Amino acid sequence: MHLAEFLAAKYALDERSLDASVRAALVSALNALPARACLDVGAGTGASVERFFEWQVARPWRLTLLDGDAGLLTAARTRASRLLRAHGHVAIGTNGSIRTDDGRVAIEFRHGRIERHDPGARYDAIIAHAVMDLLPLAPALAIGVSAGTRLPTVSYSATLWPYTVM
Repeated sequence: MHLAEFLAAKYALDERSLDASVRAALVSALNALPARACLDVGAGTGASVERFFEWQVARPWRLTLLDGDAGLLTAARTRASRLLRAHGHVAIGTNGSIRTDDGRVAIEFRHGRIERHDPGARYDAIIAHAVMDLLPLAPALAIGVSAGTRLPTVSYSATLWPYTVM
């Protein structure tokens, strides 16, 4: 079984294992912002895109998916395009990203390691679902600080919520 198939197969299990209070706090904090810009570290096949739609995160939002496996990012791009269409959007692809025709949802796909990621923009939150045990924690937190993250870095596996990044 390829890693992308494994991640797809365990999505429902992951959803059941997420702490509902952490999820609710994150969604509430995101929805309180005028616009949302999030980095998903170890994005895999793009489960965070599906979660943003399921959680009904208010738009506009920009999600940057960062992963070291180019094959997983290809799967994430396919999934994101499918989800955008399923939610009635026209997906417009550009170099390394897709967005909706109304510009209210933008998804970037970045291949690379967290230690070498140059945010190039401010993130309101950094999401790291079931990956922080595989990566060094310091680079993710450093990106949060350097990018001026407004919300805590959130990791469901390491449970960093609430973690205030100033």
